[in-house]
Amino acid sequence: MTVGHIDTGSALSMSMLLSHAHAVEGGKLMTWSDEGLRVEHAMERGDALLFESETMHNVSPITRGERFSLVVELWQGPTNETNRYT
Repeated sequence: MTVGHIDTGSALSMSMLLSHAHAVEGGKLMTWSDEGLRVEHAMERGDALLFESETMHNVSPITRGERFSLVVELWQGPTNETNRYT
């Protein structure tokens, strides 16, 4: 898990679960409320969560199986030229 992860620069992020939930242990998508409370999202295959990109989010450690997801970031305004990985 990347502590304090946010998607800087984009407006909205969407995460869709592509794996069958029963085939994976762990790998739960989590967001944190403005009060700092963790919210674990129960998702089934095909479910998606759309959230403001600067909402802190993460995925819990996977202890069995493989988790596949589709992640999309929606942008507004000028192109972001910031390298998030440096």
